[in-house]
Amino acid sequence: MRVRFLCSLLCFFLFTSGAQALSKQYAFRISFTNKAGSANINNPISFLSQRALDRRTKFGIAIDTTDLPVSPAYLDSVKQLTSGLIHTTSRWMNNCVLIVDDSSKILLLQNKPYINNIVLVGWFSNGLHDKPSPFPDEKFRDKLFAAPGTRSKTTGTAAYYGAAWDQTQVVRGDCLHDLGFKGQGMLITVLDNGFNWVNSAPGFDSLYTSGRIIDTYNISRDTPLVYGYGSHGTEVLSILAGYIPNTFVGAAPLAQYALFITEDAGFEQPIEIDNLIAGIERADSIGTDVASISLGYNVFDAPFPAITASQLDGNTTIGTRAVNMAVRKGIAVIGSAGNEGTGGLLAPSDANDILTVGSVDVSKVAAPTSGYGPNASGVIKPNICGMGHPAAALTTSTTPNYISGTSMATPSIAGFTACLMQANPTKDPFQVRSVLQQTAHRFTNPTANLGYGVPDFCNANTLLDVKGVVKTDPVACYPNPFTHSVHITLHLPLSDRVSIKLMDITGKVIYREDYNVKKEEDLISLSTSSLSAGVYFIRVSSSVQSQTIKLVKQ
Repeated sequence: MRVRFLCSLLCFFLFTSGAQALSKQYAFRISFTNKAGSANINNPISFLSQRALDRRTKFGIAIDTTDLPVSPAYLDSVKQLTSGLIHTTSRWMNNCVLIVDDSSKILLLQNKPYINNIVLVGWFSNGLHDKPSPFPDEKFRDKLFAAPGTRSKTTGTAAYYGAAWDQTQVVRGDCLHDLGFKGQGMLITVLDNGFNWVNSAPGFDSLYTSGRIIDTYNISRDTPLVYGYGSHGTEVLSILAGYIPNTFVGAAPLAQYALFITEDAGFEQPIEIDNLIAGIERADSIGTDVASISLGYNVFDAPFPAITASQLDGNTTIGTRAVNMAVRKGIAVIGSAGNEGTGGLLAPSDANDILTVGSVDVSKVAAPTSGYGPNASGVIKPNICGMGHPAAALTTSTTPNYISGTSMATPSIAGFTACLMQANPTKDPFQVRSVLQQTAHRFTNPTANLGYGVPDFCNANTLLDVKGVVKTDPVACYPNPFTHSVHITLHLPLSDRVSIKLMDITGKVIYREDYNVKKEEDLISLSTSSLSAGVYFIRVSSSVQSQTIKLVKQ
């Protein structure tokens, strides 16, 4: 395929930039046809860290061509032809985002055989790169803090957790802490809009001075500065890593962290999704175990079109495909369902493979603004819920703020997920998602705004055997009895072709379909609204086994 331009947007900017072109900047996503001249796939240490390779080895994930970097020759070519600047690259999507001062120069890339398509993803009236940080607090990067006192505290109590107790005990995360699992040795990446005061506020002093922030980057502005730009990321990080015993203790207070800015509060444009993709790929390359994403997208500034409801099907938008890829690379990606209420989900948390989090209050009642599922393919979303209506969070002082939203529910789930994976190191992200759903309070009767409900991390840990394998049948169907739909969860030792038959009580086949099912877990949903009440059977057959389950339609 040759170059395909998004003509309506591109032409708008080509013919309106005029003499002011050099005072503006334009961002184009350029997708390539192949990876000619990339790194040697047999030498993965040249493009992935040892920690990333160890994670793949642990979960039996092969290195493949999606791991290879974008062709350096192609990047050099587009830069030279356009006099542009490479903003981001994506190994998984095989693309780059190119920044140019003159939008007409993008036409110089037409008919290049190595280019698949070109899409405008952002424009900036005052430029994007070479713009100084609006926050001066980066000067405090080398500020020294007194080491936190060695206070003897008792975990598992309201007094120890302080303001964070409700959001901790509602999911029974304190049980993992009591067992000694507080995130030690785990790497959590937070992708957000900024981290004001993290290098100076008391809630983060032990994290900062102990060197457990191992990587930082502002991908949005292409600068190492992260301790500025916004405080949303600060609030999210506090729920994960805040540590002031008897005042506030986060979900994974002893984990290591990477902090990436991918969101820009000054606009809403598709380039922010490209920033997010670059962030999650950087997280993969450094060996991240858990990624916490309290960001989501559906509507952009003019003239960029909105993401439609039908595109939120779990595997269509470029950001959704990227986070699915991250999970398949072994990262437990935890994403917020969004605060659109009945308006639905946001991308990329419609993704089939990530753990999407809704928001509840301390009584496990869904927040009215928490995003409703399922996604457009019928997959139950949110998967589970955490406390975000409201949640306690820290910023500059030791006095917590109380903030509502799925953004605040997500980091709590992400932090305790890291602790659960620490306790069960052979457990991969698909098994993590499965066991958390199984322990959630609405597992047998999921709803549009709660999903499977609020998980129990203590029970989740108990459900894992010593080998780290979820104690579950190869095939599970729920709800049972059912009404409008039935969901089939498959836990297979390897990827396989699976046949599913739905039969009535006489053995007559009402429905049959074959599916390609991935290793460990997949979810298939069937619409059953047209069926009459009565008894039915589902038979699931793979190359190695067959199982029949009795169901009742109410």
